[in-house]
Amino acid sequence: MSIQVIPKEPLIAQSPDAQSVDERIQIEQTNSLMSTGLSAVFSTFLVTAGFWLIFYYQTRQPIILVWAVVAHILHVLRVVSSLHFIRTPKEQRNHVLWANRYCNLFVFSGVVWGAAPWLFLPQGDLPLTSLMMLVMLGLSSGGIASLAPYRRAVFSFTVPMLIGLAGAMLWRGGGVNIFLAVCAFAYLYGNLKFGVRQNK
Repeated sequence: MSIQVIPKEPLIAQSPDAQSVDERIQIEQTNSLMSTGLSAVFSTFLVTAGFWLIFYYQTRQPIILVWAVVAHILHVLRVVSSLHFIRTPKEQRNHVLWANRYCNLFVFSGVVWGAAPWLFLPQGDLPLTSLMMLVMLGLSSGGIASLAPYRRAVFSFTVPMLIGLAGAMLWRGGGVNIFLAVCAFAYLYGNLKFGVRQNK
């Protein structure tokens, strides 16, 4: 009676070359995210400053000043984070950790912007409503273009900002506000689709 020995199938392990390719992609995506984020933060700072100054001049609501302080603190944190990353020796950089930290700052920024229409947009003021829509949709487009290199970043800023905007418009009700909410949701979908496609 013969015993048949079934040979074990060799374990398939990921090759070192494949691992190094993944690591290089992660490094390049993080470097691109940090460099474009640093260059974009200055223009975002100016847009934010002009935005809250106009709203404060028109409405004189103290909450706008609180909102502005929080928004600009996040700008400073983005600059500090980018500079710290750049000055860290390349061999000491944990690219996944740095990218996640930077994306978290974008989440906070998106939440702050998404809170703006809830906090200080006057009811029934069509010019200021139009200005807020224009600025926030413009920031969404600019954010998608600069954050496309890193997939998580695509969602971090735009989603909380435009959901906050659309939600505020729906909450107010009325034909015009509901139409603007639908536009915001459609714009969000289009931007995310573009950003994910650019990331591939």
